[in-house]
Amino acid sequence: MLTDILERQRKAGFAGFRGATIKGRLPLREKLLNEAVLEATQTRGANSPVINRITIVDNNIVIVNVTAKILMFTQTLNLELAIDPIIDFPRDPYLRVRPARSLGVLGMLIDLFSTAFPLPAYATFAGQVFTLNLRDAMKAHGYAEYIPFVQYLGITTQAGILNIDFRLAVS
Repeated sequence: MLTDILERQRKAGFAGFRGATIKGRLPLREKLLNEAVLEATQTRGANSPVINRITIVDNNIVIVNVTAKILMFTQTLNLELAIDPIIDFPRDPYLRVRPARSLGVLGMLIDLFSTAFPLPAYATFAGQVFTLNLRDAMKAHGYAEYIPFVQYLGITTQAGILNIDFRLAVS
């Protein structure tokens, strides 16, 4: 009964909830994030980089243990990455991740070989910055109808936890 009402509201753009605002925080624990990454990367090609583990530390820093195969070479690295803390979703729906410190020659190699690894249409890698268009990602994964409700997304980290702060509103 309640599910039927909610389904009718969903189809009507949640018109019965006009004026509602929801603010919240979704804490993603390191274990859950690693499970999600493992699940998402199982269908990648044989030559795609493999994310072995993500470690979440303070100050919007994550350490990604990744193994990459380039030509006949295989290398496992720990990349310390900084996540931009604010995503101005309605105007600028981009999540940006960049090296926390200079990668030097390794950075040049990553730029050089980055085109060898396929990315979804909503993701780009340029100038050592990985950018994810969250609006396009939502569309690609069947969540386009919820885009108008997203007003704000922010990301903060503390040891072992990546917090997603959000504000949703029904206009």
